[in-house]
Amino acid sequence: MKKTTLGMCTALLVSLLVLPEAFAQEARRYALIVANNSSVDADVEPLRYADDDGARFYEMFESYADSSYLLTTLDKDSQEVFPRLSNLSEAPTRQNLKAQVAELQEKIAADKKAGVRAEVYLVFTGHGNVDETGEGYLSLADGPLKRSDLYRDVIRPLDADYTHVIIDACHAYFMVNARGGDWKDDRSGQTLDDEFETYLRNQAKKASGGMATIGVILSTAGAAEVHEWSRYRAGVFSHQLRSGLLGAADANGDGNVTYPEIEAYLAAANAAVTNPRAKIRMHVSGPKQNLNKPLTRINGFHNATIFGFDGGKRMHIEDTRGLRYVDLHSGAGNRGRLVLLKKPVNNLPYYLRTGDQQATIATDTKVAAMGQLAFEDRPNQTRGSVEESFRADLFSTPFGPAFVAGYQAGRDQGQSLGAATVLDEQESTWNYELAFDYAVSTPPIDLNGLQHQFGVGFLFRHETGWGVGPFAEYGISPLEEATIHRLAGGVEGNFARQIGMSNLKLGVRGRAGIQTILFDADEVSSDPISLRASAAVVLSWRLAEQLQAEAIGGVAMDVVTRAGVEENDEDIIASPFGGIGIRF
Repeated sequence: MKKTTLGMCTALLVSLLVLPEAFAQEARRYALIVANNSSVDADVEPLRYADDDGARFYEMFESYADSSYLLTTLDKDSQEVFPRLSNLSEAPTRQNLKAQVAELQEKIAADKKAGVRAEVYLVFTGHGNVDETGEGYLSLADGPLKRSDLYRDVIRPLDADYTHVIIDACHAYFMVNARGGDWKDDRSGQTLDDEFETYLRNQAKKASGGMATIGVILSTAGAAEVHEWSRYRAGVFSHQLRSGLLGAADANGDGNVTYPEIEAYLAAANAAVTNPRAKIRMHVSGPKQNLNKPLTRINGFHNATIFGFDGGKRMHIEDTRGLRYVDLHSGAGNRGRLVLLKKPVNNLPYYLRTGDQQATIATDTKVAAMGQLAFEDRPNQTRGSVEESFRADLFSTPFGPAFVAGYQAGRDQGQSLGAATVLDEQESTWNYELAFDYAVSTPPIDLNGLQHQFGVGFLFRHETGWGVGPFAEYGISPLEEATIHRLAGGVEGNFARQIGMSNLKLGVRGRAGIQTILFDADEVSSDPISLRASAAVVLSWRLAEQLQAEAIGGVAMDVVTRAGVEENDEDIIASPFGGIGIRF
């Protein structure tokens, strides 16, 4: 019996050590960013910040991808803001795009030969339109890049294991405007989102690859002013997307930003906007092969400070260049982490602003926390018109696990993606967990030796960290006098809280129930019905999105009835215990 128990314990320990490696997959990441202010259409005014968006996307992926490429022509103002990128970028022409695709194609082919997976990010910001045949196109410096060109000349030749397509086309790429340029509400349904996906799917059937590994994130608003805001010095959609990818969209705190999370985050950011000229309607579709494929991993960024923030406030972060870096509004009780890139600002600090207060975030450490900041008052500034709508409404809806769950439920029921339901802050969200644990303790009777305890629990956990559910335990004590068997069942209460910005959680667990204690020796009497209660401290370590390892320590109280000569005695025996477990 002792050898069998020891073997089970050893197997459990080995599995906990091996699991992290099983979930780790080697992959190389590449980013190709194309940004262009001008349009191939003569009657369209140039954009102001498409080149800035391209530069900002490049700065982000420069710290995330193994290789990044930027095709843009920075205007005079942008060259002053991004002087380093003037020498790194090339003109956004078809010829340069073709050359960069060819270079990436060689690298990805070499990766596959070496058994390394490849992941590609394709980012396009600028003007778009629809030609007389109904096919959408993006404006490059020397001509249009049609929807058919995008797949045939860019996506298909790269043949990456996963391709993430991000398009912020500021002038009706995926929506047909009314004649004369009048505003048409983007909730009219006259979009080309479905046509775009249908085209890709049909093209994929003709190729050796498939649509299953291509994900798309698209902006579909209609007028240029809707997308660009001087306060951001960026496209509004692109700014929101970068905020989410840098960690603000990580609703469940697992360190991964997935397609469902980024979709819900963008919906929350724009949910309260009622002005039709300020309304943004996005389209997000994850790769069918893995709908929860992470777009970014917080720990995947290098040369960065990880900043832990507390929810309940609408806030934004600016860098030393005066550029709006991240906007977010996490729900009360939520905690999250943001990536603060060091290279773009030469390791200089960032500035957190919330309401009428501000604080400085130093980047000379690997981690920083909101609770460590010193806040000071700052004056309020008023704005007006459409800008006031942006200022008042963008990010006014709190974001968190409850919003993601509600948004996804509405999406699954076929509700419009452009009008996310604003959830009541009091609306609660429950998840369920299954846990297995092993512990060593003293026996539930005053004999020398050890008890090996195996437990299983099914827990319903609230988003606030509290949980309740049934549990069952089996304990065995192979002693010299007798072998003691213990079967218990009852109710467990549990509370866990994340420790700062880490993957660790600290919690407490209480169990109470009835049990049966059996002895396999005739001279020792059994106790068919007794009581048991235990309290423990639990330290959890996240191994993967839905998997945690746990270290458990506590004490149990057993009420045991022992047969006496004249009457039975009720003994209360304390049994300290310690062990390990896994939780799904």
